[in-house]
Amino acid sequence: MKDVLPDIEGIHNFYGTSLFSCPFCDGWELKDTPLIFIADGAFSFHGVKMVSNWNKNIVICTNGKESLSPEQRDILAKKQIEVIDDEILRLQGENGQLKTVQFKNGKELHKEAGFISAKMEQAAPFAERLGLELTDMGGIKTDPYGRTSIKGIYAGGDNAAGPPQLVIAASEGSKAAIGVITDFVEETF
Repeated sequence: MKDVLPDIEGIHNFYGTSLFSCPFCDGWELKDTPLIFIADGAFSFHGVKMVSNWNKNIVICTNGKESLSPEQRDILAKKQIEVIDDEILRLQGENGQLKTVQFKNGKELHKEAGFISAKMEQAAPFAERLGLELTDMGGIKTDPYGRTSIKGIYAGGDNAAGPPQLVIAASEGSKAAIGVITDFVEETF
């Protein structure tokens, strides 16, 4: 799986150094840092809730997209989490450290780090070419032992797992191996 980042000038200068996609991987370290949450995907609200567990200094930027429902916006307002719907022009900072978010309408927001609800897609085309069924997050849909929607094809690792974390990918690969061996033994025994 690979992250598909929003088309915002400068975003690649900060991704992985002061902008991240996983609150569980990087949320605690940013607990006292003024944050932006760029809500660009279907799982934006979930991500904001997770980040708010560690940090109350969050501003959500939808970048002009309708990524939050009216009900979600009401909940955020009750939690005093600001939502800015303006389109982002560029991100600026130095040496991978975010400093300023500039909007197309001329406004600026000063934030030191943040999260992006990045979209995910398969890094290689084989799942699509094979006609494998995908999950809502873009991973290959499997049963608990890596069996895909096509008999005899198995998937493991981060192309099937969610969320895409190394430890989960390794576990999914191990479970897929168990599925392969189990099915092979059942056929030949």
